[in-house]
Amino acid sequence: MDEEHHARLLAELEQLVEDAGLGFVVAQERVIAAEGKTLTSKEVSQLDLVARGRQDRLSKSDVFVRPLDVRSRLGLLLDLIEVTTAGTVEMERAVLADLGATITFDSPPEAELRGTSVESWTLSERRAAVPAVAEVVGVIHELRAVTELPRGEWLSPYDRDDDGPSWSVRTR
Repeated sequence: MDEEHHARLLAELEQLVEDAGLGFVVAQERVIAAEGKTLTSKEVSQLDLVARGRQDRLSKSDVFVRPLDVRSRLGLLLDLIEVTTAGTVEMERAVLADLGATITFDSPPEAELRGTSVESWTLSERRAAVPAVAEVVGVIHELRAVTELPRGEWLSPYDRDDDGPSWSVRTR
């Protein structure tokens, strides 16, 4: 898949995510893209600046940032969607397992005065989301395969199949 296809897919995926009411995920991806990626000293040594013999101007305290390219932004967005969906369900499971009780969430008393009161919900009722989350994660994995974008390294600690943390929504 070339950069043009990646760019088109990124734009379409951003729009779908926003339409699903998850605009904060797109906003986070765009902020990270604007801030760029901090380069390691090894990456800095490979910069054109060093290749042109300007290494004497560099000090160990210098910080270099590279803007994210379209491919990196698409990979980041896929990671953020996975964390937002499967990660949330996994955190809910961990809370339920730790507390061993049904947890009910209510709006605070002042919410009614502000007009922001929402209907109460219990954490145990939200298990119905698991099949939908599994479907979303499946689509994310398919998109990663098609785009040849690996799962972000920052998610790797959560990719274990042992009893440790995992974003997997499979039944334990």
